[in-house]
Amino acid sequence: MPLPIPAGRLPLLQGVRAAAGPLPPASPARPLTVQRLVNKTGRVMVARQSLLIGYPHRGKIVNVIVEDTHFRVIHEGEELAVYPRTSRAPVTRIKAWLSRQSREPRQKSHEDGTSSKS
Repeated sequence: MPLPIPAGRLPLLQGVRAAAGPLPPASPARPLTVQRLVNKTGRVMVARQSLLIGYPHRGKIVNVIVEDTHFRVIHEGEELAVYPRTSRAPVTRIKAWLSRQSREPRQKSHEDGTSSKS
């Protein structure tokens, strides 16, 4: 990218310092893989886009491979669906968690009792 400032004006810039070294090489582009929990209607959300997986997969955690132009939905090594990517929104959540109902209940502690101050 060309420098938009003429070379004669460079010494006049404040707070400028020379680069410490060359930029690191770009890593090879690998698609991002995220996990999602299929909701009760058989859908998952990735990058603000809803993907229909299907009722038989409700409650399962699926892997979604996020590529430049499409999403691939995989469960236990089987490709369930491929969807075109219509959203350019970034993926901000990677890991899926099971719902609270399916987790084991936590042990009660002595602090769980009712409060004496009312």
